[in-house]
Amino acid sequence: MSGHSDPVNLLLAVGNNVWSCSDDKSVIIWSAKSCEMLSELCFEHNDAVLGMTVLSEKQEGRDVNIVWSGSVDRTICLWADIDKDTANNATPQPSPLLSPSTNPTGLSVIEI
Repeated sequence: MSGHSDPVNLLLAVGNNVWSCSDDKSVIIWSAKSCEMLSELCFEHNDAVLGMTVLSEKQEGRDVNIVWSGSVDRTICLWADIDKDTANNATPQPSPLLSPSTNPTGLSVIEI
């Protein structure tokens, strides 16, 4: 498997996928079954991504995983990953937790 261009700092199990973060400023979502890259999230952090954690909850009968990623650039991004596998066997994709009008990706970014 390849995807990151710099060292990987953390792996995190989220639903049926594995998320990785790296010094290359990106977060990548991998299929735990096929080991394929599902999505590369590389547009929010401006420096190495050092850590992630996940909070899970049920909303309207579906699992919603909220992944928090933190970077050396002093930002924390929140990613809402709806586990669509429970609904229709589609591949889960990150979707906005909040929609700041200045953020074209729709992701929440908190500067600390």
